[in-house]
Amino acid sequence: MKKMKRLVAILLASVLALAMLTACGEEAPQSLGQRAENLMIESFNKAYDTTYQNDADLKNKVGAMLNQIDENGEIDIASLKKSKIYGLPCDVVDNKDGTGTFTVYVIAQGINADKTKYKAIEVTEELLSQANANNVNKISSQKPEAVGAASIVKNGKTYVGVAYRMTVKTNFNA
Repeated sequence: MKKMKRLVAILLASVLALAMLTACGEEAPQSLGQRAENLMIESFNKAYDTTYQNDADLKNKVGAMLNQIDENGEIDIASLKKSKIYGLPCDVVDNKDGTGTFTVYVIAQGINADKTKYKAIEVTEELLSQANANNVNKISSQKPEAVGAASIVKNGKTYVGVAYRMTVKTNFNA
């Protein structure tokens, strides 16, 4: 019986020691890409006075586009669906009720000289430290329904993109 009590005491002390140690430590710091994604979502929240979360579906779609970035940090324009109206990467759905749902992807900061590739948005520590979510303008007077941001690291560089979805009145037949 004494041996059993000692064994239980040793096991209990071990479990308590392990439980105490697992509470120690700090959270892992966020990556540059995660901080950029958070800043993008925060920017939309400030601009529209709302509480968007990073929409998983939009994040995945932006991530798929970012996966197309080549070794030069560019995305082939021909590989992306674009709006005929705006010429931007965009999904458009005719809701057959006089409205259309637009999902716009902001994944580029410009276009290359021969106009065949978008220059992806590269994020650096310096750029992120200068960014401020309070200095963001609305993209539209209408509030987006959802926002998603994603980031990717390719060739040691961090790239980021954002998408927003909104339904607007439109006439696809005009």
